[in-house]
Order: sequence, then structure tokens, then C-alpha cells
Amino acid sequence: MKEKRNRCAPVLAAALALAAPTAVAAAVSPLPKVTLRSLPSSVSPGQKLSFRGKARAGSHGTRAVEATFALSTDRKLSAKDVRLGRLKIKSIAPHNKLELRVKLKVPSSATPGSYHFLVCLKPKGKRSGNRCRSLRSMTVEGAGNGVFPGSIPRSLRGITPHPRSATPHLDNADAVTGRVTPGSGGTLSTTSGDGTKYTLKVPAGAVISPLTVTMTPLSSVGGLGMSGGFVGGVQMAPNGLQLLNPARLTIVPTSGAPTSGRTAFGYEGTGQNVGLLPRDPGSSLSFELTHFSGGGVGSATGGDLAAQYNHAPAGTSAQFQQELQRLSPSDRLQTFNQYYTSVLKPKLEAALGDESLAPAATTEALAAVRQMEILGSDVSATRQEIFGFILRILKNAFNRSYDRCVNNHDPSQTYNLLGYLRQLEILGGGGEVDASKTWKCVRFKLDYQVDFSHQSGSNIKESMGVESLGAPIEYDGPKNVLDGELPLTVTHYTFEHYLCTPSQYGGTTKVTEQGFAKVNLSPNPKQEQKQGHSVITYGPPAITLVIDHGAIEVTHNCASPPDHDPSFYHGEWHHVFPDLERSGANGPSTLGPSLWTLLGGAVYAKTNLGVRHVDVGSDHRTGNLRFTLHHTPG
Repeated sequence: MKEKRNRCAPVLAAALALAAPTAVAAAVSPLPKVTLRSLPSSVSPGQKLSFRGKARAGSHGTRAVEATFALSTDRKLSAKDVRLGRLKIKSIAPHNKLELRVKLKVPSSATPGSYHFLVCLKPKGKRSGNRCRSLRSMTVEGAGNGVFPGSIPRSLRGITPHPRSATPHLDNADAVTGRVTPGSGGTLSTTSGDGTKYTLKVPAGAVISPLTVTMTPLSSVGGLGMSGGFVGGVQMAPNGLQLLNPARLTIVPTSGAPTSGRTAFGYEGTGQNVGLLPRDPGSSLSFELTHFSGGGVGSATGGDLAAQYNHAPAGTSAQFQQELQRLSPSDRLQTFNQYYTSVLKPKLEAALGDESLAPAATTEALAAVRQMEILGSDVSATRQEIFGFILRILKNAFNRSYDRCVNNHDPSQTYNLLGYLRQLEILGGGGEVDASKTWKCVRFKLDYQVDFSHQSGSNIKESMGVESLGAPIEYDGPKNVLDGELPLTVTHYTFEHYLCTPSQYGGTTKVTEQGFAKVNLSPNPKQEQKQGHSVITYGPPAITLVIDHGAIEVTHNCASPPDHDPSFYHGEWHHVFPDLERSGANGPSTLGPSLWTLLGGAVYAKTNLGVRHVDVGSDHRTGNLRFTLHHTPG
């Protein structure tokens, strides 16, 4: 053993000798440590980036290096990474630092996704590889994520956003709820506690699926900045809902309400981003709303208005609405033309190639034209150009949304498909797309599995397994629901009774009524600010399943005459899952959104109930209920 150790010694010494020069060289000329300030968490294709930072040297100083900045999925620089730019960094004396100004650009071809923001350093003139370090995780949002290109202005010319917030106080006692449908729209009316009357008319084609909306009167608004007083207003839900066609709010105030300087206002959320709105010409208090949040009328003096003009809201659409309230007719037209050239048209052009931008681009353009026409301006030429854009956008968006639905297993695209199709139909272009793709997108197969067991002391033991695998769930046009029959199969059945001998245990089962399922996928549309633009996005859908369990009859082996008992399967549903009943023990069961885990692929969602145990006296019951929803478009 000793001889073997001696033979290894020269090899070890040689290895140390080879390693030593590398270690010394690294110590003599290490690479600087590069840091950048204010790195964003997300960027978009085509976006220009500018940062300040530092390069620091340690006790040995550093040579000149070339820094490469890139987005990488694996923290290693390779040809597949997204290159952002380079920077030459001079040599740095020991314990010194250099101030850096870094200008980069995200390529327009960058693929949306999650990356590491790398800085990779290579000594100048050296052939050695880059040494990379991740400064932070970063997301490329771009195409498919509702983010407009960074080249499109986030504000109107000459306007710097300085939004203000207010505090609306709700009159919940007089809130009213109603149903709005794509085909006929809907109307909500209420009278507040002080006698003010409100009417909200939502036109046909404003929403893409049937929706329950709520209008709540406001008793007052704190911090509104209208010194003449509050006239009236409402808050609408669901908050952030973007309307494809604007709704109209009409207010009939009480005789004691302020009459001078009546000015319309709107806000987002719970009072954020307050802005002025243009009112219809005439004496009635009526104005249009393009999204749900809050709107009303107050009494403003000239000084109040001047103060609000210094608090321009965020977002080009809100800014344009406030400018319409402020400007003369001739100035309105000039502002509209600038708005169209610099903002609306570039957004429409961007939406031609990115369907996720279509809802925001088309609704903003249509709303602007509609507002100008209400105020008496002739914008017919621009309107015609916008309609040409919109027809092309909607056709492209419809087909790409279907591809996204199929390839990404994203059935929420159905709501986009519905919206695009209905807008095309309104504009006379419904025949240019295959409308059946809308329903092909929401084809599913449902797996239903349940296992019940019941033990009553030592007297009775009974268990049953039931399943329905791959049951088609498809769109039922006349009922406007996703539904399908669940063919039931009993996978196992056991029965023991103290009056029966072991040879008589068990029994036979017969499905006397098949199950039936209805699935509702409710979209979560919302309007939000992304990189200074107001965009519309859809969150994960809320899933609700309503199941009619069907009926299974049991004939026990030791029963004489045969009993044909239907009570076990139905009764166990009632005993183990009473919280799922909405219409009593004999009705269907409902599994709401909180009981689902959304997976988002071909296996789209699963329930998360787990095994239930119910003990009452000597009775012990268990139930293991599982549903799996498979997305099968096409």
C-alpha cells in the first residue's frame, strides 16, 4: 500500500503544478464585479433599456474586458440566448470602481418566456470563454401577453401623467344586479337613498359571454376635487370589465342637487386614476363608459378643472377623454388626429400581428371615434380606415387564437374567439372565418371516479366504486353551456351483513340512470396597466362543475325476495358530500372554482377534495371523489 501511495505522489504533484498557474493568473487579473441598478422584472420585444451601474475591482485590479448582456434559460451563454448588447469595460486599478452607462435593446424576435438576465465577461484579446453571472430573473412579455411595443407612446403628446385618487362611498342598500348578454345587452335601473335615479344601458355586442353585473349608487366621493359638490354616480362590477361597445349611464338628480359646472368623471378600481369624461351635448346627464369601475357627475369650478388638468390620468384613452372635456371643437379634432396617428394607428398595426393586443387596440380606437361623433365631429374618413384595420385584425386574431387554443391547450381563448366573431358579425365580416372553431376550442373529456365505503359497527360493511372515463363535454348551442352524459360503470361492489353467511356476501349492480355533467368556464377579464399602456388580459378561468350523479341499483345476494335497492350510491353522495348540494339531497352536486386545481395542459384541471371521512356514532363513512378535465380541441 505504501508503494502505491508513492507512485501516486508524482501524479498529484503534476496535477497541482498544472493547476497552480491558472490560480495565480486568476489572482493577478480577476474579472470585475458588474452590478446594474433598477433592473425590471419584465421587458417586451423591441424595448430599449438603459441602466446605470458599477464595475468594481478587488485587491489585484482587473484587465479590460468585454461584457455581453443576454437573456438565457440556463445561466450559460450560448447561440440560442437572446443577446441584448455589449459594453467594453476598461482596466480598473485595485480597490477602484468605474461608473457604467449601459444601453441595450430586446430584439423584436425575442420569444416570450422566463429568463435569467446574464452579464458575461471576457478579457479583452483573450480566447478563453465568457464567465457569466445572473443578475436577476426576467420575463419577456411581448407577443401573446397583451403588451404593446415600447415604441408606441404611453401618453398623449404634451401630457405627463400625474393621476389622482378619490374615495367613493357606496350606497350598498340600493345596489341592483342584472344579467347582460352578448345578443341583447341589458339595462339596470335604481334609485339611491336621496332620490337620484340611475340607468345603465349596455348595448348588444358589448360583452362576449352572458354576465351578471352590479350597479351600486355612490352616496359621495371624497377627494374628488369638485368644490361645488357631488351630483351623483355609480360603481359597477365586475371591476375592470372592458366593454366591446360602450355602455351609457344616465343620471337624473334630485331637485336639490348642484346645477352649476356639472362635469362628468370616471375612475378605475376603488377610486384610482380619476379623470374627466366628455358629456353628451344637451341638458341631460348622460355619458358613455368603456369599462366598468366608477363614473358620475360633480359640480366643478374653473379652478377645480384647472387643478384636475394638472392631474392627467394614466393611459392614453383616459387622457383623451379628459382632453375632450377640456378642448374646443376645433382643438378636439386636432388632438384626435394626433392621437390616431401616434397612438391608435400604431396599436392597430401591432394588433395585426399579435392577437393579444386586439381587444385593447380595437376598443380604444372605436371608443375614440364614437366619442368624437357624439360631440358632433366628422371623423368619417378615419372611421373607415379604422374599420378596415379592425376587420383584418379580427380575422387574424380569430385564427391565431384558435391556433393558440389548440397548441397551448388554452380553452380561455374561446372568449377571445367569441369576442372576435361577434365583432366581425357586427361589422359584416362574420362569414370570413370558420365560426365552428369557437366551439371546437372548448371540447373536453371528463373523468369521473368515486369510491364509497360504509361500516356500521360490526353489523354492516358496504363499498362501491363508480367511474366514467373520457366522457365528451362539448358546447350545447341552444342551452349555451358545456355539457355531456356520463356513462357510469361500477368498478367494484362489496357487501357484508351480520344476518348473511359469508357465501351470501356481495351482490349485483345495475346502472338505471346515467350521470350528466355541466361545465362552466368563467373568464377573468381585466384591464390593467402594462408598461404605461392600458391592456386587457384574461386570468385563469374559474371552473364550476354541476353533476347529476345518475342512479345505481343494488341487488343483495342474501335478500329474499330480491330487493333492487337504489339507496346506497345516492345516499353516500348525500352523507359524505352534503356541502356540494345546492338544491337539497335529491338535487345535483356543484363543485365550484375553489375545488379545482388548474393545470393548463392537455390534462387541464383536477379536483382537489381528497378523501372525506364522516363519523356519526358507530357509523363510519369514507368517500374519495376525483374529477379530471382533459382539453381535447379540434
